[in-house]
Amino acid sequence: MVTLVVATIASVIVGFLWYSDWLFGKHWRRLMKISDEMMVAGKDKMLLPLIGEIVASFITVFIFGIFTASFSGSVFLIAFLIWLGFIATTVAGGSLWGMKSWKLFFIDSSFRLVSLLIVGLVFTLLT
Repeated sequence: MVTLVVATIASVIVGFLWYSDWLFGKHWRRLMKISDEMMVAGKDKMLLPLIGEIVASFITVFIFGIFTASFSGSVFLIAFLIWLGFIATTVAGGSLWGMKSWKLFFIDSSFRLVSLLIVGLVFTLLT
């Protein structure tokens, strides 16, 4: 349970930093055509991404537990394979069919990769 809580908090912090103006936030908003006013108006919807991070962290920790117990695999390799097989392909399809910039693909998919790697690090340190 501690691993899940710490992994979720770490993932939320990474997301906060990733989409902040310190890193990719301004560029992401411009690519998504989201104004500052739209960001302020959407602050009341912040609970849903938090719930999504809890679910994603739980499933990721669960998968790490299964694969590391069964195959003595590296959580970082597992994280990369989850990202490549499910996240990168899905986000790429959304970018292609939604006619969105590949820069947006990079920002969004690399956040998920970094988040998975952070959850893997937490899993490794706390289990």
